[in-house]
Amino acid sequence: MLLFTNSKKGTPFVYRALSQNFEKTLQFGLIRESEDALAKKYKVKSYPSLVVIKADGKNVMYDGKEFLYSPIFEFLNVHSQIFVDPNAKDNQPKQSSAAKPWLVVPVPKLSADSGNDICLKKDGALCIILVAKDEASVNEKQLEELNAVGQNFASKISRGISFYFMWVDSAAEPEFTSVFNLEGDLPQLVILNPGKRKRYLLHEGDITEKSIEGTLDKILGGDARFKTIKGNKMPDLVSPYEKEE
Repeated sequence: MLLFTNSKKGTPFVYRALSQNFEKTLQFGLIRESEDALAKKYKVKSYPSLVVIKADGKNVMYDGKEFLYSPIFEFLNVHSQIFVDPNAKDNQPKQSSAAKPWLVVPVPKLSADSGNDICLKKDGALCIILVAKDEASVNEKQLEELNAVGQNFASKISRGISFYFMWVDSAAEPEFTSVFNLEGDLPQLVILNPGKRKRYLLHEGDITEKSIEGTLDKILGGDARFKTIKGNKMPDLVSPYEKEE
């Protein structure tokens, strides 16, 4: 569940209370007004707004007139798929409704669970993939750079092309990342076209907002030279989105 807010700091008290009641049936995300890409993705027109992201892909927007605890609780109780008794001492269900966590993360991890949802099966998609050495080495600063580029390019959709930003753990996905023929140290950035003619482009330059935008501008301008993927087939992703404890 996502709350889109124009509040610059903090988390609304009502939202915190709801997240405690539904923590085992819904995953909660807070999106600031500055994150234009996500607002556009979920068709948010005003603030605050609440969106429940369903496992079947049919998202539901809260259309109540008041942003108060009781009406929002009732709305979420319907869409959490498991009834929560607000008067019970222990109102934490034992089973999750399996919301997809990668849909509420600005730059999600590419995995067997998330791959199709975040890019691989989307029409007109280009997957902007930060290839990390392993999960422990993922650089948060570089993820922030990718997120910033994503927001800037939200409105730059040309010829049906949309950019989706993510990262992949090459240690967990050696076969998948091997098709990019990466040389040298990681991380590196790859732009993958997962469509009918599967192709990729290696980003040359630093992993910074300005440098990445330069590469994407070349793509939009038709000046980028993609390489074809051998056999026109990507290996299957095999790693889970979250490691089992």
